[in-house]
Amino acid sequence: MLLPIATQSRSRLFGDEALGKLLASLMDASSSEEGRDDPHARMGPHMALGLRFLILTLTRRTEGAGARWAEIDFQTKTWVIPGERTKNRAVHVVPLSRQALEVLTAARKLPGASDDGFIFPSPTNPAAHLDPHAVTRAVNRLCTRLGIPLGSPHDFRRTGATTLTGERYGIRRFIVGKVLAHTANEGAAVTGVYDRNDYLAEKRVALDAWGRHVDGLVGPKGDDAPQETRKRHLRLVTAA
Repeated sequence: MLLPIATQSRSRLFGDEALGKLLASLMDASSSEEGRDDPHARMGPHMALGLRFLILTLTRRTEGAGARWAEIDFQTKTWVIPGERTKNRAVHVVPLSRQALEVLTAARKLPGASDDGFIFPSPTNPAAHLDPHAVTRAVNRLCTRLGIPLGSPHDFRRTGATTLTGERYGIRRFIVGKVLAHTANEGAAVTGVYDRNDYLAEKRVALDAWGRHVDGLVGPKGDDAPQETRKRHLRLVTAA
């Protein structure tokens, strides 16, 4: 039975503690089922990596779910989302933080990864991408499992934006709006259509800061993390 999708709130935020628990569980689910600390996790690695990518890039669920390898430029560390897949129908260039690149590296190692395919394919149909509605349901299930109030993928964007514009980082709201691909009322609209470097440097500073913030919520991870550290992350999650 599919769980109902949580009603979207315009004020829902994930606090650092809640987001850290979500991330710890997603990191564990990103590995093969045989290597997980939590053998009861139902989420597949493509979904877990896809959710981590959404959190780190602060993009919309449809944009992340439909991401293709052809849109990624590892040399310039950017992800170019074509206009037909963005809400405002404009090309959106997303600077990729070190943490986002690590997620992509992990995704490339999963079975079935193809240079001309989707980064996060559907578990039931490798020729299709993750269903955006399934992405929302996965967040709902994870929140329920961890004892966290229900949230949606869009709440990751709101959480990141609020964190970056806060006193700790002080990123200008205008730049965060560019990170979120919101339509701005300032600047030359026509120029924005052609300029793929539109505030790229400033967006990179913001997303790099967000990547470090996310890193700080869970500490060392992956194959390089000591086994006891990974166990401690799991205990943090299951203690909720």
